[in-house]
Amino acid sequence: MSNSEWNLSSGLPLADADVTITGFEFGYNNDIAAGAVFANIQFTDSDGDVHQQSFSVGDGWEPANKGTELVAENGKPKKLSKNSNFGRLVQSAIEAVGADKVEHVLGMGPRVAGSWLGTRWHTTTVEVEVSAPGSTDRRKRDRIVFDQFLGREGGSTTTSAKASDTLGLPSDLYTTLLSIAKEAKDHDDFMDTALEMDGVQGVKDVEKLVMSTKAGASIWHAAGR
Repeated sequence: MSNSEWNLSSGLPLADADVTITGFEFGYNNDIAAGAVFANIQFTDSDGDVHQQSFSVGDGWEPANKGTELVAENGKPKKLSKNSNFGRLVQSAIEAVGADKVEHVLGMGPRVAGSWLGTRWHTTTVEVEVSAPGSTDRRKRDRIVFDQFLGREGGSTTTSAKASDTLGLPSDLYTTLLSIAKEAKDHDDFMDTALEMDGVQGVKDVEKLVMSTKAGASIWHAAGR
């Protein structure tokens, strides 16, 4: 029945696609809503076509560490709303991976860009009711979500690795630092971001891996820079 001519499409380009997350930044999109914070995600599909999608994160959040993290404006513990567009995407990822596996598979958490970079998914759409800012009118709209986890680029469906393969770092921290290094303009830009992170700042052995550019002894070299 899934391939039946009677099954209609939402018309969205990612309504039924295999994609890799090749870019991820918490920030803004004034074309959608000025001042609102979004998870701005770059998806590359199996044909190599690139799609930019912005998912609103809800109120009370702000981007940090050059868009690599999402933090609460008031600095207090806060959870994502499952009713935000990004929260809905996160919930679909949890369901696709499995609630008992998601922390191990995706790494440091949904509010860290490095957890998402390089992950591969099959996308679909769900119909939700939304209202425009300042309006009580409810309208139905299709939103992109995941319905299958396909693994991580260059790896399997988990992020597990031997310590020697991750320079002795926990695999989630290594994956995050590697992603930041690949996105950085230069080594100084990478250090500015990485040295402020929890798990790096004040940990001398990890700081050395961040500051070094030597083969076999640095995140920078491991990222192919």
